[in-house]
Amino acid sequence: MPSKDLPPETWKAWWVVGVIFPAHLVLGILSLPLLAYHLYHLSPWTWALVCVYLPFYLYPAEKRYPGWKGFDALWNFFDYESTCQSYFGEFGVHGGAKVDPDGQYFVAAHPHGTVIFQRTYWRSERLARFFRRPWRMLGASVLFRIPLVREMTLWFGAVDAGRSNCERLLRA
Repeated sequence: MPSKDLPPETWKAWWVVGVIFPAHLVLGILSLPLLAYHLYHLSPWTWALVCVYLPFYLYPAEKRYPGWKGFDALWNFFDYESTCQSYFGEFGVHGGAKVDPDGQYFVAAHPHGTVIFQRTYWRSERLARFFRRPWRMLGASVLFRIPLVREMTLWFGAVDAGRSNCERLLRA
């Protein structure tokens, strides 16, 4: 059961949850019309940026096995214990005593559509003690179509949640 005595909210938690996460979504979505505007007006800097970024954007990292396990320094900065716990409260693993650490599972976090910050929990020690097998976080396909959002999602180690990709991960 989650404890009632949560640590007080910290500035780091506010910065991570209140600024960085919303900013990467807003900036990612706003980058598309801004990019189109500057490309239309033949900005040489924009064309150079597109030429450099396009190979990374077109590479289907989200559909490769085992995918990219994420950027460890980013995970350390967004550490659940020092950010989300003081901001949102405590996540918990329910039924963890019945988990075979060598088994294969789909683990769901709810409400998954509204709590995008739960990704900070996936590499915390609270969850890691239950599994010895490598694991992957799944992300909606649309997340991999929006610049900046795509990069952050890959940095957190997510892969595409499409059916064929999930089946490939389960066979691995």
